[in-house]
Amino acid sequence: METGGPKGVKIRCDEVWREISNYLEDEVSAGLRTRMDEHFKGCKRCAAVLVGTRNVVRLVGDASVFDLLTAGSDLPGSETVRADRQRPGREE
Repeated sequence: METGGPKGVKIRCDEVWREISNYLEDEVSAGLRTRMDEHFKGCKRCAAVLVGTRNVVRLVGDASVFDLLTAGSDLPGSETVRADRQRPGREE
């Protein structure tokens, strides 16, 4: 899907996806940001990719999430999960 931007300049979904990390880190030009903003308004799929990518970046950057994952490894039954993952012939 292509959506219009300033003076009808369009940007395709694959271009948006390629630049989405740069967009979130504010490392795109003002013109590209405007084109992407316009694209997000008209493309539900790319808007969903933006939200999902932003959420992943927040989770990865949040050390407390990893603290919870590590703490969960001490729960009863976690030994069974670890043993199952180490079983020969089991592909991950």
